[in-house]
Amino acid sequence: LRKDRPSLRYTATGYAIHHLASIFWAHLFEGLSEVTGRPRSNKELLVDAATVAAVAAVVDLRCTPERLTPGFERSLQPVPLTAVYVAFGLGFAWHALCREPDDRR
Repeated sequence: LRKDRPSLRYTATGYAIHHLASIFWAHLFEGLSEVTGRPRSNKELLVDAATVAAVAAVVDLRCTPERLTPGFERSLQPVPLTAVYVAFGLGFAWHALCREPDDRR
């Protein structure tokens, strides 16, 4: 939080942590499709994506000890911070819509 300039050390570490966390949340999102064993409808995809993004936000912003948070939440106002997690959820949905069969309802 005291640094205002990019550094390889912190940028690389932050990237690695966020990349691994994103993969974790993506696995959770993909695992939801295996619960029913059938292709998800567009509505189900959007609900699942929004749910996983909301859970990720709660874990990141409320459950993670402050010492382990990246600090970006201190630099962003609530609206842009919300936009980050909305984009995260839309990314899940977009990927699934592009990948899953077209026989969704």
